Amino acid sequence: MNKHKTSIKKYILISMLVLIISMTVSAIVTSTLLSVIKSESVVNYTISLVEGIIATIATGLVLYQLKLGEQTERHQNDIEEATFALQYNQAFIQDNNMVEVEQLLENQAYYDDEPREILTVENRHKFINYLVYIESMAPLVLTGVLDLDYIDNLMAYRFFMIIDNVEVQEKEIFPFADYYRGCFLLYKIWVNYRKEKGLGFPKDDCKNQNVMRELSKYKEFEKYCSK
Repeated sequence: MNKHKTSIKKYILISMLVLIISMTVSAIVTSTLLSVIKSESVVNYTISLVEGIIATIATGLVLYQLKLGEQTERHQNDIEEATFALQYNQAFIQDNNMVEVEQLLENQAYYDDEPREILTVENRHKFINYLVYIESMAPLVLTGVLDLDYIDNLMAYRFFMIIDNVEVQEKEIFPFADYYRGCFLLYKIWVNYRKEKGLGFPKDDCKNQNVMRELSKYKEFEKYCSK
């Protein structure tokens, strides 16, 4: 908000400066022409022509400054979003509990030779923390603070690995769906985003059958997607 106000003030100052210069140049031209040319009609025509040229140049300069300022601000926002996404990712990989949960999810989906339970009484809170971490991304994306373009490569795999896990759905997400509304909302827009981009999902190449399924298959999915 402060950056926006600063930008507006800058544009106003630029516009005022250009206006002052235009008026000064116009006054100088008028005085010069009146002393050289005796025909008032010719002077008025020439002044109008000069003022028109100056106004066009002034407008062009203001528009250029506005466009330049917008590009600079947009570039700064892009840098801030990318930095935030990297820090968010760094916080994930530095948390041993998060990494442990991710490994359990991966093993169950791709590497285990026999079906096994991964969400137990002993490690339930680790899974909850993982889900809460995912849940905390939802308001950032939904309010536009984070763009999916910046977090998709870093976080999509981790997001869909746990959200589409059948055991996690049955034991945690569905029984406590009211606490994971952000996950439902984010899931819906993220699935659409990836489909539009022609991108796949972890469940697409899941080796072990019945380990993963789309969260959208849940009968009350739309209910929990409503804000």
